[in-house]
Amino acid sequence: MLLQKSCIAYGSVLDLGGMKMNMECKMCGGKVIVPDDALKGEIVSCGDCGLDYEIQEESPGKFFLKVAEEVKEDWGE
Repeated sequence: MLLQKSCIAYGSVLDLGGMKMNMECKMCGGKVIVPDDALKGEIVSCGDCGLDYEIQEESPGKFFLKVAEEVKEDWGE
């Protein structure tokens, strides 16, 4: 499987496998590096602004990056 070099990180479909891919961050235009061994549910981050993206599966073998949701701590309040 090969990554599409023209993808923008948010909402783009990826075929993961075989090579590392530098994606473009939706927020700042910086690099989001997707390693060749990345898995569904894994979090990858923009190297410039730190925005986190989660790898999601669209269909078998087709993936996309979406902005990861922040998990807020519950202090029992």
